[in-house]
Amino acid sequence: MSARREDAGADTPADGGVLGGTEQAVGRLSAAILRILAARGVPASEEVKGRIIGETHLDVLERWLQRAASAATVEELFRETAGP
Repeated sequence: MSARREDAGADTPADGGVLGGTEQAVGRLSAAILRILAARGVPASEEVKGRIIGETHLDVLERWLQRAASAATVEELFRETAGP
């Protein structure tokens, strides 16, 4: 069993897999945003889909995910908040 752990560790990043976990989280959040928009009937152009899929910051994706639940347009999804 210990040999198996060594083999598995050989392919993981030096940071212990954190980078891979972050990439997975980014992918899951992006997919969830697109699914929510589609389920709610909010149209998303290929450009919008590319912007969502291309975003790599978890905090931004989490904010977009929250907004996707109530946004009537993708413009609402991407809007910057002004003030508190």
